[in-house]
Amino acid sequence: MSETHAVEQLLCQQTALARFRSFAFAESDLQKVVTEAARVCAECMSVSYTEICRYRAPQNVLLVEAGCGWHAGVVGHVVSSANESSTQGRAFVTCGWVVATVFRVSSAEIRFI
Repeated sequence: MSETHAVEQLLCQQTALARFRSFAFAESDLQKVVTEAARVCAECMSVSYTEICRYRAPQNVLLVEAGCGWHAGVVGHVVSSANESSTQGRAFVTCGWVVATVFRVSSAEIRFI
């Protein structure tokens, strides 16, 4: 990546963040705010999928609270273990970023590693 491209990308990300900040301050519906945050993250990172999860301590699981790119039935319904057995759990446990690579196993099955 050239230095010029990196600067342009950074400016685009800063603009998106400024727009999101204005949106978040004006919006009182938290669900709309986290949904927009997921969309902005996907846009800024140039990825197809993002998700924001809520930790449910009693069950030690992560619920997909908001997301971008997922089919109907994922957001608000899908849970995963809050441990290193899933990409979401790994991010939660390590407090770090997890970038998943998508592999199409068959026409019906997609895996993320």
